[in-house]
Amino acid sequence: MGAVRGLGALLVLLSGGLWGLFQAKKLWDRERLLLDLSSLLRRCAASIRYAGRPLGEWVRQEEKASRFCWEAARRPCFAADPRAALEQAGKSLLTREEDRAVYLGFVRGLGESGVQDQLEHIQLYEALLGPCLGKAREERSGKTRLYLALGLFCGITLCLALL
Repeated sequence: MGAVRGLGALLVLLSGGLWGLFQAKKLWDRERLLLDLSSLLRRCAASIRYAGRPLGEWVRQEEKASRFCWEAARRPCFAADPRAALEQAGKSLLTREEDRAVYLGFVRGLGESGVQDQLEHIQLYEALLGPCLGKAREERSGKTRLYLALGLFCGITLCLALL
């Protein structure tokens, strides 16, 4: 009976630790997605400046480098409307409303004007993305250990309560 209790306590402790790891992973994922978006903005500016190809073709080219483009290229509506596919990809990947707002604003303005206006549009969204990325880094560095410790603490507390 003692071995079963010990095993149960260990499983409860592990579940608390796993909860903490899962919460920390969400913070890492958010930062990684925003970094991906930042590099996508830079590559988009370079593509507009030097290549000037259609949006669907550009998304296909960036598919391997960007998770947003990869997700968009797999949407059923991609062939008919690449911009809508990019919007849907961002909505499914980004969980925070502030991140989504920046992304959707960027995507909705793609291909709407001339080269210079497009470059200014991208610069604007690079500037808007900066604070979101800074906040994501700050949250990740400050809360990762907190979530891990909180998960383990909850696991230990529950173990003690059950024993």
